[in-house]
Amino acid sequence: MKINCCKSGILILILLGILQGIQAQKTDFYQSPGKLYRKAIELYQEGNYGAAGQMFDLYINRLPEKQNLKAENAAYYAAESAVKLHENDALVRLSRFLSHYPESVWTPAVKFSMGITYFNNRRYSQALKVFNDISEEKLNAQQRSEYAYKKGYCLLKRNKTDEAMALFGKVMGTKSPYAVPAAYYYGYTQYELKNYEGALKAFSLIKDDPRFRHTIPIYLMHIYYQQTAYNEVIALGKKYLPAAKYRLKAEMNRLIANSFYELNDFAGALPYFAAYEKTERSNIKPDEAYRLGYTYFKNRKYAEAIYNFQGAANADETVAQNAWYYLGQCYLKTAQPVAAQNAFVSAYKMNKTNETGAQSLLAYARVSIRQKGDRNRDAITLVQNFVNNSGASQTWRSEAAALLAQLYVNTHNNMAALSSIEKSGVKQKSLQVAYQKLAFTQATDFYNRRNYSRALTYFKKATKYSSDPKIRLKSRYWEGNSYYHLRQYSRAAQAYKVFLTSRGATAVSLYTPAYYDLAYSYFKLKNYSQAILWFKRFLNRHYNNPSMTTDAQLRIADSYTLMENYGQAHPWYQKVIAAGGRNADYALYEEAFCYGAQTQFSKKIKVLQQLIRQYPRSFYYT
Repeated sequence: MKINCCKSGILILILLGILQGIQAQKTDFYQSPGKLYRKAIELYQEGNYGAAGQMFDLYINRLPEKQNLKAENAAYYAAESAVKLHENDALVRLSRFLSHYPESVWTPAVKFSMGITYFNNRRYSQALKVFNDISEEKLNAQQRSEYAYKKGYCLLKRNKTDEAMALFGKVMGTKSPYAVPAAYYYGYTQYELKNYEGALKAFSLIKDDPRFRHTIPIYLMHIYYQQTAYNEVIALGKKYLPAAKYRLKAEMNRLIANSFYELNDFAGALPYFAAYEKTERSNIKPDEAYRLGYTYFKNRKYAEAIYNFQGAANADETVAQNAWYYLGQCYLKTAQPVAAQNAFVSAYKMNKTNETGAQSLLAYARVSIRQKGDRNRDAITLVQNFVNNSGASQTWRSEAAALLAQLYVNTHNNMAALSSIEKSGVKQKSLQVAYQKLAFTQATDFYNRRNYSRALTYFKKATKYSSDPKIRLKSRYWEGNSYYHLRQYSRAAQAYKVFLTSRGATAVSLYTPAYYDLAYSYFKLKNYSQAILWFKRFLNRHYNNPSMTTDAQLRIADSYTLMENYGQAHPWYQKVIAAGGRNADYALYEEAFCYGAQTQFSKKIKVLQQLIRQYPRSFYYT
């Protein structure tokens, strides 16, 4: 019973509040324009911008003449109220004011507010355009510092670093609330320009500021590292690492580890490289992967070394060659002789005359001798060529000659075997069967080594005979893939079509993926209508691969977008967004682009807000 009484009392209070609000609105409406204007000014000065804005609008609507000074003032304050409340129509109000009152004394302030609003909405190009139209001398001191900082930031976004630094320089070191961030971006820009002394000067102004105490140390570590002051990097890193934010710890670990590495202290580098790898494994660059691999190798952690040397195989020639060589050594340490052979050969082929190349070839020959078997003929060819190479060191050539004699024992070689079969005329059925299998095996080997041109040659050889229809069909499919990797997309598309229309292709597991690959070939050829057609055909086959399905939907959407058929693109982007996954943020971004292209800006903003909300760490958010 008590509860019901309480509820009744609350209801009465609410009703009374509503009635009072209605009465207040009626009172406002019936006030004279002069009283409305004065009351609106009072509310604005008190910071009650919501009520002030409504009252200014009411005042303007009741004026028969909109061009008098009070109407102008009211329009200005109404627009500023919308700005301060971050209302959606703030920019519209500001633009309307400039249109209605082009000669107003409020024009500099309105343009300033417009620029700041664009800036706060991350629309830096529009903000810069407005800032460029503002006469700085017409702003007050507080506005000037904000203007200089935010215009400088916009310029920085446009890569106009000299102009940006000039503006940041006006603000840093002052008492302005923007002095600290201005100093930060000034220092950051100097750092990017490799003017490390200038960066240190700016960072020193804000090193104790609580907003940047987690950020400045990492820049100082980078600067000391560039100056080869490795002990300073280690000391600074050890000091700040325990309290560093999670997103900065990986970089601090990387810099400390590399400093130890440069000092040849691999035991010291190991724990920091391990910590760095734990959080950044998927983002490690090839050169960095080599350093991790070598550090693990020196600490006899071969499995970890193998993983990182594999990641270093795509580095520049010198680093990649060393990575392949040590990868071979790691494979030997872990009883993987065949993998070691492949690694040593890869290292040798990158440079056949330098010391690493020679050591790689000799290591390959030694492993081949122990292994015996078919692969020795490859070794014979390579070692024989090396022995005959006058550009190689005589010392290494002499040792290679000693090993060559041991390689001529019980050896087989696919290419040599194929050559022999070709010379025989390939007339016998048994030879055709062997030829097809050897050609496909050799083609696959070249393909796996990314030598797609040579792979094509042998895939074509494997299609000469129909001894094994499945090998023939697979060879046609992989022909398409090889052309695709060689960026010969027209030929790739032709090969996929031949495969898809071949008898028995539907029974091959590669049949449905071929639709997908054919669609991608057309996509690369910018034949978007055909790409859409084949991606849709792929989807209609309901292939059990969610990643490929989502990617096909995304490419259909992209194709429509590239054809400027934005309406058709939306439902496909929405499928990708609904599925979630790693491309959902990209789909949101592109859908927003489509809405923008259709001048549906409210929808564009809504989608971008969804992107920011759901994927705050997305690349497209920044």
